[in-house]
Amino acid sequence: MEGLPGENISNNEGLERAEKLARKLIGLMTAKIGINIPEENWPEIKISPEGYNTSAYDKKDNVIYLNESRLGSGITYGEEIGHFIRCYFERENGEADIFWGNPKVAVDEFYGRLGENIAREVSMGTELEVLFGEEDERKHFKDEKLEEEIKNDINKTKPLLDKLEEVARANREGKIKIADNIKSFFAKLKDAELLCQEAKQQKMSPAELGKEVLSLVTEGSGGREELAVLAKSLIKDGGYPDWAQGLFDVLTAAEKNLAAFKSKIEEMGSSKDDSLYTFLESDIWFIKSSCKMAMMKLSNLDQRLGGIEMINNAQVSLHHTIGYAAAEKYMQKDPDWLSKIPVIFKYKNREALEEFIENDDFQDWLQSNESMTVLKEMIEQLKRISDLSIFPSEEYDLD
Repeated sequence: MEGLPGENISNNEGLERAEKLARKLIGLMTAKIGINIPEENWPEIKISPEGYNTSAYDKKDNVIYLNESRLGSGITYGEEIGHFIRCYFERENGEADIFWGNPKVAVDEFYGRLGENIAREVSMGTELEVLFGEEDERKHFKDEKLEEEIKNDINKTKPLLDKLEEVARANREGKIKIADNIKSFFAKLKDAELLCQEAKQQKMSPAELGKEVLSLVTEGSGGREELAVLAKSLIKDGGYPDWAQGLFDVLTAAEKNLAAFKSKIEEMGSSKDDSLYTFLESDIWFIKSSCKMAMMKLSNLDQRLGGIEMINNAQVSLHHTIGYAAAEKYMQKDPDWLSKIPVIFKYKNREALEEFIENDDFQDWLQSNESMTVLKEMIEQLKRISDLSIFPSEEYDLD
């Protein structure tokens, strides 16, 4: 995988050994590919930053980041060194920054996947052979199908997207009114705030005021109870679980405050103590502020789930798989692939794309492969969900 920037914020006893293994493998792989890269231009080896569960080559800083759990993995060394060598050729070709987007991802991962097998080949009979001792060669297609783990991932994600699209479409068509219900609830909170101010001026009994506020905010159309039913139904149905749980948390917090109203009212009875006005006002303000803050977070979540970020991530993931599969199909088709590596690694990006990824044979396979087809359909589905946003900007303005 290419492109994990970050600082080296972790270290362990295996890093020094990993650096030695990586340098030996770089020497063997560059010799096999037929390129002389001065050692001062070789990448630095670091542990992946905390929080990242992957390994990657950062071409900007010329660093190979290794996940701590992969320090003994020849597959990981091979792929990241493959990325490093390919990036060196790109700079030599003068095209490092003129070919980008999803086709570039596919080409990058094509070369990274070749790097794995090159590393395996050149390590045989050397001390580096131990890196591949217990690791089988990766296959992103097997008997013309993607591996089961990819299918399992699709099987987990696709039903969630289906339900998410159903909920978003129902909201857009007015069958359910998520944003309207939330706006109504917030409006009730603002009404309660005004009620407190008026009651103070009119010398209304604080106990009576408390009961009225409790009824206003909790019951009826747009009240907390109605909104809670909606949130619970979404969680139960698996439609928008993260979003619905976030909303439900806001309502649960509001319920606690409203329960505190009730307790205070019962405690004070018919007391005329003006401190209850302050109590009610402060809690209404707190619920309203919490609701507004949560809505901002929920709207951002909605944009991430159905917006550009998630679509881009899905497309990158798909083109990773396409690049890996293209390399595997090529190596399967041409048993003499290793002897051609010195020429292949010197291709310009457009040449590699056209010969190994956009060729008719590979494209026919992509079209016929059920899992690849579903992955592409899921990306189109994400775009549809983005257009059916639960929280269009004009709908969640709570000012």
